[in-house]
Amino acid sequence: MNSKNSHKNISRLEGCTVIGALTVTSFVTDAATIVHGPAGCAHQSASMIQSAMLYNECYDIPEIFTSDMSEEEIIFGGEERLKETIRETVADGRYRAIFVIGTCISDTIGDDIETVCKNASAEYNIPIIPIDASGFLGGSFEKGFISAIRGVTELIPPRRTEAEAQEAPSEPEPKTVNIIAEKNLEYEVDSNFAEIKRLLSLLGAEVNTRIARRTTVAEIARFNNAALNIIRDDPTGAISAHIKYVSDIPIIEAFPTGLSGTIEFLKNAGKLMNMDEMTIENAV
Repeated sequence: MNSKNSHKNISRLEGCTVIGALTVTSFVTDAATIVHGPAGCAHQSASMIQSAMLYNECYDIPEIFTSDMSEEEIIFGGEERLKETIRETVADGRYRAIFVIGTCISDTIGDDIETVCKNASAEYNIPIIPIDASGFLGGSFEKGFISAIRGVTELIPPRRTEAEAQEAPSEPEPKTVNIIAEKNLEYEVDSNFAEIKRLLSLLGAEVNTRIARRTTVAEIARFNNAALNIIRDDPTGAISAHIKYVSDIPIIEAFPTGLSGTIEFLKNAGKLMNMDEMTIENAV
């Protein structure tokens, strides 16, 4: 597993909070992402994502929309412009969900993005999810990334109540795994995933869904079917804590590195999926 941190590679470079959020939401293939702010903000963020993807020879560039706030809306408020942009996006008819990413400008002037999204979601009967990404108000690329992961998990059906579970018991699909928080601009993202998939195959396991790497809204809704969650990495622990909040599926908090780490990864994955010792030993 490649874990180099060289910043000589453009795909290692980060950006503002909005870019961090876009590297997650724009990879849900049948969801739209609206950047609520001036067009220049969306253009700068989209340009960096496109440049990194082209550098990595990835040509399926995601679409990114903007509410295109003008000077008038920056002074008097941009909520009406956001409502109009959401209405136009819904009318397009291609999207199963919409993410709305706030920006420094829209958050500074106090636009109530959460309420706009909530009301629009009820009106159009489609998930419309606000993402907090106010950069110079204390944000960072990492904050935007984590905020977007949290937003995407809102597409996961809520936990069933204890009464519901007793009335209709259900078990996760054995030997199925969710992959969470991959770095979509990382040069090795696909080769890292291929290696994880190969390691899991040694246990007879397969991937259920990825949050979020070229995944669909329907695939995210299958999240709770899995027997194990694997996070790309989580240095602050914030992603693991949130995933534990939304799901009681066991977690491995990082991809393995090195021979000993890989052996330990296989052993942990097998145990957490309740596999017998023989299966685990054969995989190792």
